[in-house]
Amino acid sequence: MRALGKVGLANRGVYSASAQYTALDFVAYNGSTYVALKNVTGVTPSDDGTNWQAMALGTSMSLANRLDVTTAGQVALDAAQGPAITALVNGRAPTSHASAATTYGQGNASNFGHVKLTDTYASLVSGANAAGGIGASQNALYNAYVNRAPVSHATSSTTYGQGNASNYGHVKLSDTYASKVTNAAASNGVAASQNALYNAYNTLKNRVDKSKIVHSGAITHENVSVANNTTVNLASFTTVAQTNNLIVFTVSWASNATGYRSIWVSETPTGETLYVASKVIVAAVSGANTQMQLYFTRWSSKAETLYLVGRQNSGSTLNVSIRDTLVNISV
Repeated sequence: MRALGKVGLANRGVYSASAQYTALDFVAYNGSTYVALKNVTGVTPSDDGTNWQAMALGTSMSLANRLDVTTAGQVALDAAQGPAITALVNGRAPTSHASAATTYGQGNASNFGHVKLTDTYASLVSGANAAGGIGASQNALYNAYVNRAPVSHATSSTTYGQGNASNYGHVKLSDTYASKVTNAAASNGVAASQNALYNAYNTLKNRVDKSKIVHSGAITHENVSVANNTTVNLASFTTVAQTNNLIVFTVSWASNATGYRSIWVSETPTGETLYVASKVIVAAVSGANTQMQLYFTRWSSKAETLYLVGRQNSGSTLNVSIRDTLVNISV
């Protein structure tokens, strides 16, 4: 007996381009149903009458635009659904919907939504508060961070601002007070430390303390007789150790118009050798006493006795009066 072959339709489900189909196989494709008229592979179903034949034509519209399907399986267009479809499409944002406007909702203090960003951080942007929907970019945050001084920011440079005669700011300190520091003027931002101030104060205080008069006295010798051309001890005095001794001698010779009068300081009562002080020589004054002054100063490491010595060559013996003021100064 001869075989009849396939005598009924065979449902092959959704069409696949890689599947092999034989006559009377039917498939679903794009909402329609097609039956194969012969053996086909990789031929897209269509009502071409050669490979495929349409059994039931459907719709290829997307789900959002699909309309009601009748109980008979036929698709009918309902004109009344057109406005609803339009409203459905217009009520959705496109996939990419960045916008300069707030059409798609603004994020702010109350609502989650779209915000704009700004790189500005050092000045106020108009309308950039929470209500304005403007946020700071990561760039703005980074720049705000790196352009601020760290908590501990002492440095040898002037990165964080220098205090000087014009500006408040950072300064360096110096402990030096007895010598000038290079580039330590106000314009260079260098100030004296408390240590430097204290040392300067203490040094000056000691100098003031030591500079005061530690002893003074006036010695008067009246009518000391000085023979002609004779060296005579007019007065003796003792210096104070470790001080600067200042003595002022005032000498008055009796009236005599002849010759010269001399005074000086010596280590011996009648020594001819000058000691520290220069010799003072004046000519006699006619009709008046001859007045002389000698200023003697000496730093004494120890107490020592010195002598004021005088000499005259008037041709006769003269009386002389001496007044000396001893002032001992320590510096």
